[in-house]
Amino acid sequence: MKAIAPKISDTAAEFFPQLFSNLHKGVTYALEIWPTLYKRTLIEMRGRFTADELTLIVEAFQGLNLNPDIPGQFAGINVSNAIDLKRLEDKRSVNKKTLVKKIEGLTIFQTAALEIWASAYWQGKRNKEIKLEKWIEGLK
Repeated sequence: MKAIAPKISDTAAEFFPQLFSNLHKGVTYALEIWPTLYKRTLIEMRGRFTADELTLIVEAFQGLNLNPDIPGQFAGINVSNAIDLKRLEDKRSVNKKTLVKKIEGLTIFQTAALEIWASAYWQGKRNKEIKLEKWIEGLK
């Protein structure tokens, strides 16, 4: 086991003891289940998006930092803005309304996982050498 000391908000610190016997157990449980929940959620989303849509989603998240205060509420707006401002729709065979509607049809947890997945291509330590075409294969 690796010991870490994450800092959490007061809101999170008040939340976990409501569900668990103490803060430490709650935070430990949340951190331990995260990889499984994230991976299972990505599996649930397989086949919902085309390769061009997935590529555009990843491109739309380049240089952006996620905000833990609004998880799962940013993808649709971000993709819409990227299409309009960066003209990404012209680079890919993607219909803006169709793509945004697909994103809006996801659960909030699925959308949060999609945001993390798209951002991870640019920010993940091991992902810098992976070609974008290879990255999107897991969700095609």
